[in-house]
Amino acid sequence: MLQRTLTVALAAAALSAAPAHAETIDYRIGLDMAGTWSETVRADLDPDDVDHDGTEDVAQRDTTTQFALTAVMPGVALRDGRVPKPHHDVAQTTLTQQTASSTVDFYGTAGTCFPQSADASGGGTIASVGDRLVFRASSDAVLNIECAQPFARWSMAVDLLRVAAINDVPALGSAPIDAAFTLPARRFGHWRVTVPVAASATQRAFERCPREDPGHTIACPFDWKGTVTLERLTPEIGMPRVRGRDVIVDVRCATACAPVVKAGAQTKRFTIAPGAKRRLTLRASARRVTVTVGATRRTFTVNRSVRTLRQVNR
Repeated sequence: MLQRTLTVALAAAALSAAPAHAETIDYRIGLDMAGTWSETVRADLDPDDVDHDGTEDVAQRDTTTQFALTAVMPGVALRDGRVPKPHHDVAQTTLTQQTASSTVDFYGTAGTCFPQSADASGGGTIASVGDRLVFRASSDAVLNIECAQPFARWSMAVDLLRVAAINDVPALGSAPIDAAFTLPARRFGHWRVTVPVAASATQRAFERCPREDPGHTIACPFDWKGTVTLERLTPEIGMPRVRGRDVIVDVRCATACAPVVKAGAQTKRFTIAPGAKRRLTLRASARRVTVTVGATRRTFTVNRSVRTLRQVNR
């Protein structure tokens, strides 16, 4: 048997990012929810027929509204998946409704209610509350409903941010349509993250349901569900690789960008289209590699090693 051993020095390199503090990444955060608000109202002017005329003079209203809310917070800085301090901004918000409702007044006259308008306006807020993030899309989210009978017409407003028609806005995380969520483990930093959200048991409780007529509401089913989507705005710089004399790094930007790769005395500028991931290559040999995209900069250290390859011929 002939055995020959060949020792070869391989130009293998390992790159490691320079030690960093907690990472801050900007995200565009969007909310998309759909839900149902209902209210059953019974007003009795003559409970238990106290005047013994055989009637109780009961007015009633049964209203059911399907609503949809979308909102986008244009730019939120997250630090290791949390908001360092509450972020306030004007979100791009849309609120719509579909309403079916019937009414009967104390005289037995019937009528119907229908959608008039829906508006979600004012500033939105996103903040860390406990171990979760909470997204409040606006400072007002109002369903305006118009009711009509043969000889009467009136309107009512239901604010989906108010608890049981109390005028004070509750603390963040306690309003009926506050969306609370937690980033999945190890997803912070990803290009796009989608998280399901839904009304909590507390938000669905009768005691906290938004109401137009708190004193006479006997039932108030309320529920919603949807998604929160985070889209990364801070440029994404992958871990560079060294192949022979080439330094290779993947970069992606939310908008058009011009990353600069520097390794030793070699520097090269590239251009990348919005949303596209591009593999950048620089012919260089150096101990440190720096990638700069606008205000974002990451530096990597190259550690070279020698490996032994044993080849056996029989």
